[in-house]
Amino acid sequence: MNAFAKFYSETGSGLRLEPWERDLEGMGFGANPSLSTCTRAFREVDGWKMFLLLTPWRLVRILIPPPDHEEMAQWLEQANPSSASALGLLVRLNVQGSPRKVHIQFDERLGLHFMEPLVMNMSGYCNNEELFAAHERVIATRDSIMKKTGRSCTTQTEISRRELFSPLMKLGRPE
Repeated sequence: MNAFAKFYSETGSGLRLEPWERDLEGMGFGANPSLSTCTRAFREVDGWKMFLLLTPWRLVRILIPPPDHEEMAQWLEQANPSSASALGLLVRLNVQGSPRKVHIQFDERLGLHFMEPLVMNMSGYCNNEELFAAHERVIATRDSIMKKTGRSCTTQTEISRRELFSPLMKLGRPE
């Protein structure tokens, strides 16, 4: 794991949740004290560093651009280090041919990076493994549908609501 992922995992910094920590104690915002902060799936693609970050209040994908990326100056201009929001400005990125909607994040210690929210309500999970298993089922469903429809993507495509909720829809149907 690189130093950036280790720092995120140990401190949860960069999420700018200080104003809401009181609410987290009362389990507001779908937070779950049964979940611990951890990182998984660290990889590097075309100079981009990516990993999953799980906290008691969300599962996100962190994307760190190469320092010499051609759009770095524009992104730094859009980033607002003084903002107290938990999610920065929403922008569209294209990483290895895969379109993503991400939030620009900036931390003085960590620099510019992007956050892609994956799961925002953590209240339904007993532990980290249960959450990651549910996330893997969503990915498997998406991949299965992409295979059946003949679609392809080099990394990950945006998942449609139909793909996301298809396992739940099957639960309500009698066989």
